[in-house]
Amino acid sequence: MAEQELVEKIYSRTTSVGNISMWGTLHVSRQTGKIKGWLTDSWSQGGPPYLHPKLYWLTKPDYKFHHVRLNIDYRSTIELGPEETDVEPERAAFIRTTLGQWEQDWLEDQSKKS
Repeated sequence: MAEQELVEKIYSRTTSVGNISMWGTLHVSRQTGKIKGWLTDSWSQGGPPYLHPKLYWLTKPDYKFHHVRLNIDYRSTIELGPEETDVEPERAAFIRTTLGQWEQDWLEDQSKKS
């Protein structure tokens, strides 16, 4: 059995642009402090593109989409599934653009704290 890496949520954001919304949480390795990825959910309301809510894990630094399963209990875990290669183009572009901006914002916040 492979050893599970422990990750910790260090940053979270939400946004809506037009009729597309999303939230995301940035996670780092507890062992190394290195950024591991984002847990995101995105959806649309009231018009095209018609996107049902969908949860993904996006790896860093390549922003590859992965299926994810949350196990919510006394020691909540995230199980990463295979890479998802069939993400709606509108969703993928929105998520990648938004996460790029959020990471920049997070880095700026970190530099102000130093």
